[in-house]
Amino acid sequence: IFNKSAQGVTSYYQLMERELESRWTTDDRDDAQVLMHWILHSFIPLTIEQLHYGLKYLGVEFIDLQLTITRVCGRFLTVNNKSQVRVIHPTAERFILDQRSFLNVDSKAAHRSILVSCLTCLDSFAAVGSRRQEEFGSFREYAMKFWFRHLEKCELDKEESILGLVVAFFKGQGILSWILLVSRSQVLQCMIAAALSINRFIGQLGSGIVMREHVTFLERCSTDLCMLVERFSSPLISIPEVIFELVPLFCPSKSFIKPLARSSNVSLDGFPFQEW
Repeated sequence: IFNKSAQGVTSYYQLMERELESRWTTDDRDDAQVLMHWILHSFIPLTIEQLHYGLKYLGVEFIDLQLTITRVCGRFLTVNNKSQVRVIHPTAERFILDQRSFLNVDSKAAHRSILVSCLTCLDSFAAVGSRRQEEFGSFREYAMKFWFRHLEKCELDKEESILGLVVAFFKGQGILSWILLVSRSQVLQCMIAAALSINRFIGQLGSGIVMREHVTFLERCSTDLCMLVERFSSPLISIPEVIFELVPLFCPSKSFIKPLARSSNVSLDGFPFQEW
């Protein structure tokens, strides 16, 4: 009964909305749009710290994030004792999403911005390594587990920049750092889930894609992720760092990971194969 939107509850949320709108400035409206991207479309409730770092990778910072949330979103949002930012009730979330509330945001744009933030975080982690992990906060864990699910929800833009973004991720050290993180956390199933999400994203693209070579490359990446789990799950779990030097040596020359291998004292001969 409580989860159903009664007429009285809807009227109550409309009053809250009018009260909020009456004291908004132009800056408040912009801030609310930025915040609601994350509040409405993250896959788990995010903490203040995760929101801080997630927004930081998009070039957005607030002096006092919790105060900003209270000011621009009013009573629609609450911060619980775990510092998680949540909509006050499922009925309030449905009101925002279904009643054309001015707090609503475009879901495709929201997933795209969160994806950009996640991939930027993983690329940054690759750049600094394990030396300065505190710079990433707990948002790194969110990026590790959910970047590919946001990709699945994205819509291709006219410039096909999402394609280019994901391809660049798989051609850089960020993808190796991501595999290192999932191996350390012993959640290699994330690699299989990412492969499925890539395939679903590709399935939504249709036939009018200009950059067809990007699609072909991502299809190969999807296969490679599955094969990495099948062939190397034991060493990845035991010593995750093998992803940087040893594992690429045993991968086919056409795999995305082969060119990413770091210099190693180990070399292999007699493996001329191009496919798995």
